[in-house]
Amino acid sequence: MSVSYVTQRLVGRAVAAYLLIGPGLLDKRSDQSGLIGCDDVSLRLWHASWEIAVATKGHPSASGKARESTAFGYRRPMCVEHNKLVRDLVPRIIEADGRWPITRVLGEADYRAALRDKLVEEAIEARDAPRDGLAAELADLAEVIAALLSTLELTWNDLFALADRKRAERGGFAGRLLLEYVVDRFGMTPNDG
Repeated sequence: MSVSYVTQRLVGRAVAAYLLIGPGLLDKRSDQSGLIGCDDVSLRLWHASWEIAVATKGHPSASGKARESTAFGYRRPMCVEHNKLVRDLVPRIIEADGRWPITRVLGEADYRAALRDKLVEEAIEARDAPRDGLAAELADLAEVIAALLSTLELTWNDLFALADRKRAERGGFAGRLLLEYVVDRFGMTPNDG
């Protein structure tokens, strides 16, 4: 058996393993419906790539351990789970960095739920941002709000009209008022009457 035949066979196995585990299964845990979890995926891909490395580069060192290298085929890759909505170009950026992004396209209800989670994530980042980074975080918030508006079939004009109505009814925040606490009249609570 020639090395090129073995290489072709093993590369085929690695591709088949990748296709078998598919993007739709990668975000599921092993304990849910028997689907494959992140650790299972990375282990299978590592095993297939290790076989390729052995076939093309010879056997590992005499100690039986793989040589350390940043190349994917020499050691088990680290699999970091994110399970969060990302901007459309993020997978390309990850690939350009030499890593494998595993993604799936969300259905409408899951997409709206993920956008709400992203809204909270971006709001927290805006809250914690230093003054010089706040504008960038607000831009991220605006992007998430724009995506949410499109799922509700609303426009920015619709949103601003609603904001104007609420401002007319309850005011805005220009007064810089911080409500510290509320004292009931005469020390009574509504249930005391």
